Amino acid sequence: MRSLSASLHRRLFLGFLALCSGAVGLCLGVSVALGGGNLRDVRTLVQVLVALVAVLACSGVAMSLIRRALEPLRALREAVREAANSRYRSAVTASGAAEVEALAEDIERLRQEHCATVRAAEGETQRLLELSKLPATIDARRGELVAARTALESVLGAVGSPAGAVYLLEEGQSTLRLIADSGLRLAPSAEVRTVPATHGFMGRALNYGQAMVLDEEGAWSWVSEVWDTESAPAGVACVPLRSADKPVGVLNAILRSGDPLSPDVVEMLETIAAQIGAALDSAQVFAAARRREQHITALLETSAEVARGRRTRQVLDLVLAKVRERTGVEKCAIFLVNEDVDQCRVAAHAGLSDRFLERLRELAPNGPTGRAMRERRSVSVSSASVDPSVAELYVVYREERIESVLVAPLLGADRTYGTIELYRDAKGPFSPEEGQLLSILSNQAAIALTNAELHEESLRRLSALETIVETTALFGASSDPNQIVQTAVRKARELFHCEACYVCLRSPETGRLELQGAVGVAEAAVASLREGLDPARCWAVQKGSPFMVRDTQWDLTCEQEHCGTTGGSHVCAPLTAGGECFGVMHMRGSQPRAFSADEERLFCTIAEQVAIAAQRAQLFQQVQESATTDPMTGAHNYRRFRQQLLRELDEARRYERPLSLILLDLDHFKEHNDTFGHPSGDEVLRKLAKVLSSCLRAVDFFARYGGEEFVVVLPETSKEGAQAVAEKIRSEVEAATFYGDASTPEVTQTLSLGVASFPADGDADERLIAAADRALYRAKENGRNRVEVASAS
Repeated sequence: MRSLSASLHRRLFLGFLALCSGAVGLCLGVSVALGGGNLRDVRTLVQVLVALVAVLACSGVAMSLIRRALEPLRALREAVREAANSRYRSAVTASGAAEVEALAEDIERLRQEHCATVRAAEGETQRLLELSKLPATIDARRGELVAARTALESVLGAVGSPAGAVYLLEEGQSTLRLIADSGLRLAPSAEVRTVPATHGFMGRALNYGQAMVLDEEGAWSWVSEVWDTESAPAGVACVPLRSADKPVGVLNAILRSGDPLSPDVVEMLETIAAQIGAALDSAQVFAAARRREQHITALLETSAEVARGRRTRQVLDLVLAKVRERTGVEKCAIFLVNEDVDQCRVAAHAGLSDRFLERLRELAPNGPTGRAMRERRSVSVSSASVDPSVAELYVVYREERIESVLVAPLLGADRTYGTIELYRDAKGPFSPEEGQLLSILSNQAAIALTNAELHEESLRRLSALETIVETTALFGASSDPNQIVQTAVRKARELFHCEACYVCLRSPETGRLELQGAVGVAEAAVASLREGLDPARCWAVQKGSPFMVRDTQWDLTCEQEHCGTTGGSHVCAPLTAGGECFGVMHMRGSQPRAFSADEERLFCTIAEQVAIAAQRAQLFQQVQESATTDPMTGAHNYRRFRQQLLRELDEARRYERPLSLILLDLDHFKEHNDTFGHPSGDEVLRKLAKVLSSCLRAVDFFARYGGEEFVVVLPETSKEGAQAVAEKIRSEVEAATFYGDASTPEVTQTLSLGVASFPADGDADERLIAAADRALYRAKENGRNRVEVASAS
């Protein structure tokens, strides 16, 4: 203690001495500077600086000595304090120690409670953080379904819910439709998939715009349909989904027992629900825009494809296929109408029975089809079972299991072509997009039908002109009326696709209209037509103008119409040339209104060409017959005989077949003329020609050789056969009676006949005729009324 005090005094003394030295040095420096009187002198300044440095050095040494002197005092103070504390603790009693322990336990308990609160806060914070990240995970471009599933799974995971569902508001704002679900124990029924948007806990949440946390009983109507009864949930959180104050739908989350949602989480759910609603609304808008784009693209493609159609059938099939592809309907049909709206036909259809289409065609004017055509606008039926406008058609619809109908008219510039009709088995209206699509397609189809009709009409007219030119050329190349008629009926059937066609010409002998050519006519009708029609009862012949019957069930028909069938339509055109009607051309269709006005006019044009060609051919035949026919007897003349003989000789020579010739002459014919006159002789010659015709075959040929001589050519006949034919002719003439005059009306005639055969009696026409002539004269020399056969020379 004493050494500590001596050391302390010594250190303090040294410090005091150092401070005094510094002060003395400073005073000396200042005095020297003041005594010199020149502070700008360098030496003076150096002296002052040295004095200052000395003061600073002495001050530092003094402070160091003082600090080191005080350190023992500081240590002494700490030792005294420690000793005092030790004495205090030793004085604490046992009861005080117990209180301290109790206080420590309370402090530990409070610490654990605080830690639990901190951990709960951290959990809530984490949950809120996860919910806040949810909007960033929803990709609206992937569609409302994907967006709804993503939002649902994220929300369920954030709030710890085992299951949930998302409902979106339907277009009509009256129902909520289940679009996504997760973890539901039971498969949602139809009642759960679509629920009202105006009542129920989901409707209340949607209308109030606030999240609702309900217990199991409050949401029992929904929970009982999607959750089993083994593990009842604590309740359901129903959060409305909105976008810019517009309701979008609701999100339901089933809550576990013992895991309630805090108000902060509920508030955060409402905030997040607004973002989810906006995302789902954006997804719907994006999907609608994409559908619209696809819709427009499809319409452009369809319009281009339909516009390229050049045939009515091609256009109808293409439109029907596009309607089914774009709308997804399985049942549809296209009806086309004539100028009369009440007359319609099924032009194309899919998924519909023939019985339904036939009955619908009959009732079309009273249903949506007739209404759409009359009002020239689309007609929709959302429920055929309750719509009074289709009460008459409901039985027809019910048999085909049809509930909803959408009809769009095919409107042209000045007419209604028909309708496009869509049918569905389920109730409910067609969507506006489907209605717009059908309307646009119907407009495109109407334009395409107009173009197709013009194109087909041009083709028909071109084909008709080609047919007329071709037929006229065929008519001009033929001089046979029968061939002309057959060509005409065949071409008419090819051109007009008629069921039957025939031509009747007036017979010079009977004056009746006898059948000359026919196609498609029943055999019984052919037999009746061959007997001939009465021209006085044929309207076309009597009026000299075409006669049309467009529906034989309702229109006045011709009682002489013969085709062997009933029903349909027909056209009769008179065959007139040179101001004279000499026949009729008839065409029949199996269906009412089978022929258009243009086809009727074209048929009449062809009939005019047939009349001209047939008359020309008849005149040609008359001229030709006058050049090759004996005008008095009607038999072939000498010129025609020589042509026929050469032709038959060529055939016989080529095929090495027999050929015979008979030359015959009336006995004492000059005496008959002298006795009864030449008119009676002419009558005898005519009667002889008829007897010859009755005795010969169709392939045989006879002609008037000159005067009272006739010649007969017998192909494929030997000399013996020709002799028998000659004998038959002789006996028939001998047995026949001929007219003399008024005083002697009945006279008899006889013949002398000479027979020659090829090649035995001659291998050329001149030799064969000469051989027959020699045999004829031998018969006359031998007494007449006999047959002589040429002898081989």
